[in-house]
Amino acid sequence: VIPGTLEVHPYPGGGINEIRSFLRGSAARGKAYQVLGISYFGNEHTASPMNEQVFHEAWQDLYDLLGSGIVLDRVVFFMGGYSAKYGYSQVYDDNMETIRRWTRDAGFEVRTDFEKVAEWRLSADNLHWDVEMNRDLADYWCRLLLNARQDPVDIGPPPPAPAPPIFTPPVYVATPRLDAPSPVAATSVSGEGNGIPWWMTQDFPPEPVPVKPVKRVQDSSPVILNSTGPTTPHSAAP
Repeated sequence: VIPGTLEVHPYPGGGINEIRSFLRGSAARGKAYQVLGISYFGNEHTASPMNEQVFHEAWQDLYDLLGSGIVLDRVVFFMGGYSAKYGYSQVYDDNMETIRRWTRDAGFEVRTDFEKVAEWRLSADNLHWDVEMNRDLADYWCRLLLNARQDPVDIGPPPPAPAPPIFTPPVYVATPRLDAPSPVAATSVSGEGNGIPWWMTQDFPPEPVPVKPVKRVQDSSPVILNSTGPTTPHSAAP
């Protein structure tokens, strides 16, 4: 049980600007917090490298707000997002690691707890936590807000992406057809004989079957079937 009054302010899809706006509003009302926990998973940095100059200024403004007396005791950031959890690219990890470094350099506590994040199941949208994880998440935040740096600050790398599934090629078994069709007269693929190609029957090549020569008809040309497709000769004997 967390003593005092616990306030939760969710900002779905929000980022650094929403956090700054909330704290400015609190400061304008003269409100202060004993302990402040901020969960930040980099919603605005999932697809492309961030503009470090612009965002560093935004984060510095947040650090100044936090140091202005709005928090009486302790601030803790939870930044446990990593690309393999959500299917993002390496650029997401790079952006998040930069922001963690800025925040730690500013003197604030940053938690990642990647092992726990890896255990928590996502919902069907592959983005938010499954409702069955609510109890674990509540226990985690209770410990995070009450334990004043009693746990070692974790600064390890995020877990690697899971290994891709092993591909097992399909196995095909050739069996003879019992209802093979009767041979069809056709020219051979190579053009060196007039026999039926052996691959058109279920047995060995049969005796050659004579094929009548193709006669030219007015306004048309003979077509030869070969391995590269039908072609029309420029000239043919009549």
